[in-house]
Amino acid sequence: MTVDTRRPTSADVARVAGVSRATVSYVLNGSTRQSIPESTRARVRAAAESLGYTPNPAARALRSGRSTVVLFVVRHTPYGSNVGLATARLAERAAERGLTLLVWQSGPGQPLAGAITHLQPRVVMSFYPLPDADLGALAAHHIPYACTAGSETMSRREDEVSALQVGYLADRGTAGSAT
Repeated sequence: MTVDTRRPTSADVARVAGVSRATVSYVLNGSTRQSIPESTRARVRAAAESLGYTPNPAARALRSGRSTVVLFVVRHTPYGSNVGLATARLAERAAERGLTLLVWQSGPGQPLAGAITHLQPRVVMSFYPLPDADLGALAAHHIPYACTAGSETMSRREDEVSALQVGYLADRGTAGSAT
């Protein structure tokens, strides 16, 4: 017996719902520019749910031109529960805004430039100042940078820090340059 382990696509949803891929796209993206009967919309949503369909984040980012990745840079050293808790809260806050937090550990021989070129994050965050070379790479790619080191946020609770950082991200969006 062969098990299909591939991720369901919009083409699969269209086939099950008996509609075109364009109709699936319009319905699942909430487009109001097309006149689609509510019964058809319900059929598409039911098909997507039954298949376990979720939009492909890479395809969405490519189509919209906006990444949903928040790159959180941590030092390549063991860290305790405080940083772990702060990271979990930051991930929750990012998810509330439809973003995905990705933790990246910096270390010798691991330049941030390679990671940002590959991942194309919407913003980079850290609890400590990044080296000048990394700041230069962020500026060259026009990626905003949020750092709490040396600021009043270091004395706040982790959930407040997370809310402040993600608030910064939400306010800046993809506009602006690295600071």
